[in-house]
Amino acid sequence: MLSSQSYEKVYKMNEDSFASRRVEIRGEEKSDFIFKLLPMILYKDADFREEIKVDLEKDARLIFSNCFVSGRIGRGESFEFKSYKTNLDINLDSKLIYTEKNLIRPREQNINELGLMEGYDHFLSMVAINFSNEDNIGEIRKIIEKNSQKRGLKGGASLSFRNDIQIRILGKMGQDLIECEKEIIDYLIEKGGRICI
Repeated sequence: MLSSQSYEKVYKMNEDSFASRRVEIRGEEKSDFIFKLLPMILYKDADFREEIKVDLEKDARLIFSNCFVSGRIGRGESFEFKSYKTNLDINLDSKLIYTEKNLIRPREQNINELGLMEGYDHFLSMVAINFSNEDNIGEIRKIIEKNSQKRGLKGGASLSFRNDIQIRILGKMGQDLIECEKEIIDYLIEKGGRICI
């Protein structure tokens, strides 16, 4: 498992500068990997770009989770960053099976419209590869619904063309997203076996 000890912070950037992260993950056959960093806070005038490439072999499993906060909410700073751009590509046996691209530029987009942030300021994206099971998607939707009622979250889960699980959740507090994320991961580990933390 790859995790972080605290929220990541991306500070103000000069005009032509940006912070970036490039990650390459390789999962051998029958391996399990969880990638879940604590939320990233995007300060005013921050510009962040991320490229993540995952190469999995047959039967390797992955739980990938990524979360961002739109600014220092407690200081009234929300969606004042320049740009948040991420690209995730997951290959299984050298074939692209999942890609996710996020591009949020608050100065160019209506952030609160339907299909974007809808008035929320925290965003969690998860994908679970090779956890396909008829019961999993229904149980994950129940976890999201329970947390929606309890914590005011809004989200959903769907299946990819290979029956991998895609999850998107919006919220107002990072801790609420972290708790929901933990419950989903705990469920997948309990049902799927093999992963030891």
